[in-house]
Amino acid sequence: MTGRSYRFAVPVVALSAALLGRAAAAEPVPPGARVHALILVDSNDPNIGKSVAIDGRDVRNALEEGFKGREKMLSLQVLDGNDATPEAVAQYYRDLPVGPNDTVLFYFSGHGATHRERGHFLVARRKPILRSEVLGAIRAKKPRLTVCLTDCCACYYGERPERPRPVEPFQWAILESLLLRHRGVVDVNACSVGEWAWCDPDGSLFTRAVLVGLVKKPAELGGETDGFVHWEDFFRHIRAETERYFAAMKAQDRRIDRDATQVPQAFLLPPHRFGAVGTAGADGLTVDRVYPGSPAQLATVRPGDVILKVGGTPVRTPEELEQALAKAGESTAVEVRQKGTMTTKTYTVSLNQ
Repeated sequence: MTGRSYRFAVPVVALSAALLGRAAAAEPVPPGARVHALILVDSNDPNIGKSVAIDGRDVRNALEEGFKGREKMLSLQVLDGNDATPEAVAQYYRDLPVGPNDTVLFYFSGHGATHRERGHFLVARRKPILRSEVLGAIRAKKPRLTVCLTDCCACYYGERPERPRPVEPFQWAILESLLLRHRGVVDVNACSVGEWAWCDPDGSLFTRAVLVGLVKKPAELGGETDGFVHWEDFFRHIRAETERYFAAMKAQDRRIDRDATQVPQAFLLPPHRFGAVGTAGADGLTVDRVYPGSPAQLATVRPGDVILKVGGTPVRTPEELEQALAKAGESTAVEVRQKGTMTTKTYTVSLNQ
């Protein structure tokens, strides 16, 4: 089993809120939407090249299989071997045509670390690429959704460090939710600042967790009744799986420091438009879950409450809730019947928390 000796990484601490636009909702796929995916793997690295090459192959296969029958919705570019250079990445984004309804997906596997002043950076062909520069290049294209997934260390620069395969088919509902039905920015790394990201001869632990998540049924990830999966729920799953894989690796390899951890870090995830999900009913939507910090929680909506109307529009299903929210502005009135009572209350909910 091989650790990644110095994978370089950069937290985006000053990313403009303007990147997010309106808060994310379970929206339908917009007309003409496409996913532009760039896979960057430093497969020439003498230490981890074979491992990250497997990562790149598996992610490419996941996208190609997941979009089977919908090939026109996917634009896929792989940069590996001698082609995996910072210059090639910059050129790719300079030339990339991106529509206002498109998603730009960036995936990287290789070395990375955290510079104490400049933040998280990746390494391709022994050259650093600032995470903030990648996100800036994507931001300039003004996509509807940006997804940045990096499987690399985030240890501080200068410090020394560094799989069951999914066999079920990849779930289109998961890919559609994560890549086409959100808006905003997804920015996730395989480990937290100060940690190393680990791999074994079969690939990287974090990438393995992502791929296993893509074969889950939406309900297994906390998906809503229409199959929509929030990035927050998907990230919670891949974080737990990565930690589980690393615990098993550490138990078998006594060379790994007993205090070592690998906890994936989400720098940014799309916020919830409202933050409550539930089950369809005859006269309203019964709330099953309220997300921490969401507008719904701030309005004191609780599990068991029944949402009756949003902006004066009756709501009975998750789809009707999202349709009503999509028509709302920065705030809207939400009429709720409180759990176990016939008492109704109307909240004025701010949707841009």
